Amino acid sequence: MSADELKEYLATAIELAKEVGPAFKDGFWRKGRFSNTSDFAAEDKLGNEADCVTAVDRYIEKTIFARLRQIYPHHKLVGEESTAESGNG
Repeated sequence: MSADELKEYLATAIELAKEVGPAFKDGFWRKGRFSNTSDFAAEDKLGNEADCVTAVDRYIEKTIFARLRQIYPHHKLVGEESTAESGNG
């Protein structure tokens, strides 16, 4: 991987962080689109009580994955809240 590719990936990561930042802040402060208590009802992930996920977590990951698929359609993604995509690449 070249230095230019790494710079591009970093720029993309920063752009995506800025894009989901408001949702993260709303989730943290429980206001705006994530003001309902139900948005913070943690559900067990994969039957593991020690590892839970909220609506905010899922929204942020879904948003980031959607953008990454647009920008890098041949890349395979692995997320914290979802399972890894299968395939090569």
